[in-house]
Order: sequence, then C-alpha cells, then structure tokens
Amino acid sequence: MQWPRMEGGCGNIERARLLFGYGLSLYPNNTKILNLYACFEEEQGEVELARELHQRALGIDSASTTSMHNRVSWAGLELREGNAAEARELLREGLDGHPDFPGALLLLSKLERLEGQLDTAEAYARRAQKASHAFSVAAMGELAAIYAARGDSALAANLSRHLSNMEAAQAMKQSGKLHGNEAWASYYRRSAQPQQRQLIESAWQRKRDLGLIRHPRGGSARRQQQQQQPGQAQQRQQQDQQQHEVDGLEFDLSGVVEAFDFTGAAAAAAAAEPPAPEA
Repeated sequence: MQWPRMEGGCGNIERARLLFGYGLSLYPNNTKILNLYACFEEEQGEVELARELHQRALGIDSASTTSMHNRVSWAGLELREGNAAEARELLREGLDGHPDFPGALLLLSKLERLEGQLDTAEAYARRAQKASHAFSVAAMGELAAIYAARGDSALAANLSRHLSNMEAAQAMKQSGKLHGNEAWASYYRRSAQPQQRQLIESAWQRKRDLGLIRHPRGGSARRQQQQQQPGQAQQRQQQDQQQHEVDGLEFDLSGVVEAFDFTGAAAAAAAAEPPAPEA
C-alpha cells in the first residue's frame, strides 16, 4: 500500500483515496489497508471517517497481533482529540491479550505522563523498553520526557544527549560513512566532549542522590578491588569505566563498541524494570 501513501505525500489526495478504495474493493476485510486508510484520513482532518475505518477494522479482527497496530493508531487519534478515557480503554483491552506490545505500552505511557501519573508512565515505558530492546529510541525518548516532567533536568538532558549521539551514529552507519564498530566508536568520541562529560557527571550525581547507582564507587569500590585478585580488580575497573561511559543511563552497554552486541544491554534493561502498573 505504498502507492496511495506516495500519492498522498505528493498532494494527490483524491487519487490516494481512489487507490485505497480500489484496494478495499479487492480485499474488503484487509485490516492493514483499513488502518492505513484511517491514518491517511486523520491526516486530512477527516476524524470521523478515520474513526469509522478503525472501528470497521477492529470489528473484523480484534484479537490478533495485527489488530494491535489498529488499536494503537485509533487510540492515538483519540488521545490527540482529547479523549483520554477512550484511548486508555482501547489500549488496555489490547494489552490484555498482548501484554508486551511496545507501541501500546509507549502510548499508554505517554497518556499517563500527560495526566501527571509519572510513576505509572515510567513503568509502562520500561515495559516497552524490555519488550522491544534496550536501545529503543522511542522508549528512551518517552523516558526523557518523563524525567523532564518530574523536573529531573539532569537525567532528562543526559538521556536526550545520549539519544542524539546514538541517532548520529546510526545515521552515519546507514549512510555508509562509517561501519559497525566505527559508528559506535564515534558515539564514544562525541560523549567524551567536555560539554557532554558535564551532562554525564550531573546525571551520575543525580542518580547517586536517588540511590539508583547499582555498584559502589569511590573509596568503597577501591577497597573492594584491593581485596580482589589483580586480574579481577582490573576487570572490575574496566567494567566500571564502561558503566560510567553509558552516561548515566539505567542499563549497561558494556561491550557495545567491541562486539556490537545488544543482548547484554537488553538483559540489563529487563532486570531494571519496575513493577508493572495496576490495570
């Protein structure tokens, strides 16, 4: 269904509608077409028509994983229209059957954040991060918004800095300018800039104040290292340095530059997940 979307993007609105209609004449029960058509009509300001299309799609399929895309789109429409209760109902009904659908969890996190329920919002955002991966830009962006709403400017600024660096590294990798480890090495070089180091240190101090630092640092950590074997102490020092380079985030990126392996980071993010909010 790229053709009607392309036509719509070029301003050929009626031609796009004809193409969507033609697709539905061939496949009247195709919920993907219905969802895309609904999103298109919302973009044109035809909110009621978009609702009808979403409702039609949900009437055809209300339980599959595919239906969750329609639920999230419809809930997003209702949230933008100021109907938070309707949006919440759509999302929670879907999550009853698909509790780990990241898009629904993130939209529910945004909804709770906008209503001032920041702890609940954070719990949903972390569930979304666990369900997708620790490097989910959408999940980290929502967490940054939650930090900002709380007034945790140090954590919000540092996470936003991290996202900006990561997006730059990914863009260079996708453009072919840098490959694999080189792109992530560029991330660390950007993080080493004085202004960014200041943001990192501020975030670490804030996390220490909140009791979120998992590993002891400073004198206590050095005393523990002195009691270890030399090889163990060196390994622990390297791990602490890598943890520090994560820039105050709440998951461990150890080994990213060397191995480009996100598995360990995802596991650490999952371990840090707070209890899920009550329905």
